[in-house]
Amino acid sequence: MTLKELTHEQKIALTALVEAVTISDGSVSDSEERKINRLMDEFGEENFRALLDEVETRFENREDLYEFLEGFENKEACELIYGTVMDEVMASPSIDGGPTELLDWLAVTWGIEVREGSSE
Repeated sequence: MTLKELTHEQKIALTALVEAVTISDGSVSDSEERKINRLMDEFGEENFRALLDEVETRFENREDLYEFLEGFENKEACELIYGTVMDEVMASPSIDGGPTELLDWLAVTWGIEVREGSSE
């Protein structure tokens, strides 16, 4: 499965998670910007901006996002989304643990097996 094959709802999940991870430390690093640009290239700039707009209006808080993410069952899509977001976190680790906490919750919720040390 590729990013382009994700459904609209799966793209919303990915976009929301990437946004949550990149804003967790209050700034966007060069590495994060490259990853975001890669997603923009994958989805098309106009479509990606529309996804960002939908994320902004759809999720008022972290709890709304968590509730949305709990409904995902497609294992292949979940692993692709998780891996993409994990790549983002590993590119710019945060000292406050915010993204790690989110990814730990996501791994448990989606039943994703995480190798030791991959979220450190």
